[in-house]
Amino acid sequence: MGKVMAKVRMWNYSEEEKVKRGEVEPLEVEALVDTGSMSVVLPTWIVERLGLLVDGEVPVVFADGHKARRDLAWGLRIETLGRSTELRAIVEPGRDTPLLGQLFLEDTCLLVDCKSGKLVPDPAYGGEEVHEVI
Repeated sequence: MGKVMAKVRMWNYSEEEKVKRGEVEPLEVEALVDTGSMSVVLPTWIVERLGLLVDGEVPVVFADGHKARRDLAWGLRIETLGRSTELRAIVEPGRDTPLLGQLFLEDTCLLVDCKSGKLVPDPAYGGEEVHEVI
């Protein structure tokens, strides 16, 4: 299938009203959709550009098995395909491209279509954004 990329818009949730009024333009970037990752991971440059609050840190494990601690950025709003969510993000200084993991996919009811290699609305509910409450 290869890499799945998605065009997303990101902004600081504290500027939500300014974004709605057109006073602040969201940052548009291509993000890597990684179904094997749990979290949203942002490069430092995006955290700084959006002015996100960095507070606290978490332990992380990389694909090669090594462990580290990374800062958390709070107040991130992400939008794609007409769906948006507010999430915290792990700050990864060595990254160039944002990464969208399962928390983003679950919260927006999107999934990766393996045939097309694209991010799509979950067809389980006719493509509607429906959240399961169990």
